[in-house]
Amino acid sequence: MKENTLFVFTNSRKIRSFNAAFENGLIAKSITIAEFEKKAVFVADRFEADAAYLLVLMQRACTAVKEANSVLKIPNEFFAFLKNNDYLFSFFKELAISKKSVADIKFSDIYADFEEHLSILQAVLSEYKRLLEAENLYDDILLPEIYSLNESYVRGFDEIVIDIDGFLSEFEWKLILKISKLVTLKIRFQTSKFNQKLVEKISQISGLAPQNFSLYQKFELNFNDMSLTQTDWVNRQNVVQVREFGLRSLQCAYVMAKVSEFVKDGLKPENIVVILPDESFSEILRLHDSGRMFNYAMGENLKRTKFFQILSRITRTINEEISPDFDYENAQSYDEEGFILGLLGVKKELFERFKAAYELPCEFEMFEGLVNEILALQEDKRVGKKVQNELFMLGNLARYFKFSLRQICEIFLMGLSRLSLDDVGGGKVGVMGVLESRGMRFDGAIIVDFNDELIPKRSINEMFLNSRVREKAGLISYAQRENLQRFYYESLINGAKKVAISYVSNDESIASRFLKEFSFVKDARFSDEAYANLLGKPGVALNLEPEEIVLEHDFFAQELSFSTLNLYLSCPRKYYYAKILAIPEPKTIGTAPASRLGEAVHKALCEYYQGEFFRRSQRFDVTEFKKCLGKFALSSLEFEILTVKFDIYAQYENERLKEGVRVLECEKNVSGVEFEGVKIRGVIDRVDELSGQKMIIDYKSGKFEDKSLQLPFYQALLGERCETFYYDLGGEMTLVPSRSSLEELRATIEGLKSINKTRINFAPNPGQQCRYCSYKILCKGEL
Repeated sequence: MKENTLFVFTNSRKIRSFNAAFENGLIAKSITIAEFEKKAVFVADRFEADAAYLLVLMQRACTAVKEANSVLKIPNEFFAFLKNNDYLFSFFKELAISKKSVADIKFSDIYADFEEHLSILQAVLSEYKRLLEAENLYDDILLPEIYSLNESYVRGFDEIVIDIDGFLSEFEWKLILKISKLVTLKIRFQTSKFNQKLVEKISQISGLAPQNFSLYQKFELNFNDMSLTQTDWVNRQNVVQVREFGLRSLQCAYVMAKVSEFVKDGLKPENIVVILPDESFSEILRLHDSGRMFNYAMGENLKRTKFFQILSRITRTINEEISPDFDYENAQSYDEEGFILGLLGVKKELFERFKAAYELPCEFEMFEGLVNEILALQEDKRVGKKVQNELFMLGNLARYFKFSLRQICEIFLMGLSRLSLDDVGGGKVGVMGVLESRGMRFDGAIIVDFNDELIPKRSINEMFLNSRVREKAGLISYAQRENLQRFYYESLINGAKKVAISYVSNDESIASRFLKEFSFVKDARFSDEAYANLLGKPGVALNLEPEEIVLEHDFFAQELSFSTLNLYLSCPRKYYYAKILAIPEPKTIGTAPASRLGEAVHKALCEYYQGEFFRRSQRFDVTEFKKCLGKFALSSLEFEILTVKFDIYAQYENERLKEGVRVLECEKNVSGVEFEGVKIRGVIDRVDELSGQKMIIDYKSGKFEDKSLQLPFYQALLGERCETFYYDLGGEMTLVPSRSSLEELRATIEGLKSINKTRINFAPNPGQQCRYCSYKILCKGEL
């Protein structure tokens, strides 16, 4: 190694590993390949465009080529374009770094049917480049065509050594060749049956025959004289431990057990790695990592943060036209959105400001202010830095386009969802995706989810090119990309002293066929139950035998309401919990939309019939009723459904009114009435009259039992002979006569009097209603 040597590695993790070898001496100069390429090239008299402005220019280019919208369906409207732009940039960049043009693909005979599409893409790309050049700008797409070599930077080293762990693009190969004419340049690589594309390319550049590159060896190639040196052999892993699980989450226990086993066998925790082919598994692993055994290279997704949850929940609540109740402490049931927003610290005033401005043009300064208010609720300072960076990007976009608050929120959330926070305070064992492990060597490797659908990950055909076209045009094919993944896994496994692999085996998943490349033994040391116990905690035995409750009770110590009477009749045990122990029903979250809707209809009808319009017209007018209904927090869908239903109601009701029916009272509150020696009270929804005969009406917005004693109870309250009806507002919108009588109510009251103040068995009344009972936890021992 020359004194002034620069080492170039795939990623920063490998640099840290490289530097650790220089414990007692000067650390050699090192850099990632991405940083090296940035410093090794420059573009004279041009500036690199920022990411936000590149989006603007690409959208302008697509708009200028009319066929981009009419044929390729690329949206003209910027907000829609913003959500569908990635494939354009990735396609054009791949062509650029591969030193290919659209014409190279266009004249491949197997793509002839799509010549028109490619011509349109060529026009978009030409316009995009023209826009960049007009403003003296460049980007990654234009760079390979116009760059110059930064000779002063390159000549600053006596020797440059580049580690290659995967593919290099044609742009990168040409850059390496140019640099090799100025300084000594070497590349280091290893061979495998899975990276033959790399070997073929090196053979082509060096002029050395392919047989010089024996399999599973490490080489160094000096580009100055094209001399090839074998530096080492690649270790081949002898035995891999393999374990299958029917339940995916049990792999967490397996990982922890294997880490403990490897450490017990003498491996250092920092030299053990856990590889996640599907990085979302880190969320499951994190849940069980109570001892903070692991540090997560992928960090923590910003979507898990309080800031993201607040902003996304505010937008979702407004989008779904939900009106949250922020006064959840006094509400009968918890409104889910209001309850959660309240727990997150959001005040009604902030939500209302979002809602009022949601569809209006939004100045960036206003949005920034709203974001800062939410940020004040987020304790983690790391979040603030990420949010401010994304705000800066959004501020640049806002200079060129006007967005509504809804749109700017969506753009902002879309950007934040791709970000993550660095894991801080984690353990010594690294958790990462396979790409993060490129070129790294670990003593212990544990790989989960070693399933056929994940290893290798199958490439989904992109919008423009399939695998055959790619191969024909000289681009990297999907098969080559999959082999590259196999190479990464093979290198990781071969380089480790101990390897454990787990996979899921069920009706939907099987082990990866790639597993057959290795010698393995089944790891059957512990059962699934043992691993499950490792994740779980010791339970406690519960006494679930029903308890008998017998005691004296006075049913008539207070005025009797129908709801109290019906509570005892339906279930004495529930009556005991609610009325004797006075245990309030627990507040539920988001489970009372039907009762909320029914209450709104009841109040709206009462307001309508007591209003001036009805008193003058004596008819039911849907348009006027909608004014009453509109005062309540209903979604657009609920409002429209009720409007349709009350069109039917209006026809039926107006027929009755034409016959001479008069609405006497609504929400009639009656108390102090004595019936069979018992004081009773209640609220009657409505009292009508026809030809001197009174009618009691009770509104029902949901299911009801017409044999209920409710209407006879109201008749007893009124104290005179009358007809009784349920108004079926949830079904036919007609009156349904009661099928129970005053005599039945009288007999029920007498029965209650006969057991009053005696020892009563408050036994449960099991049935379907128990599923929804608020006291089932107490009654049935359900947890």
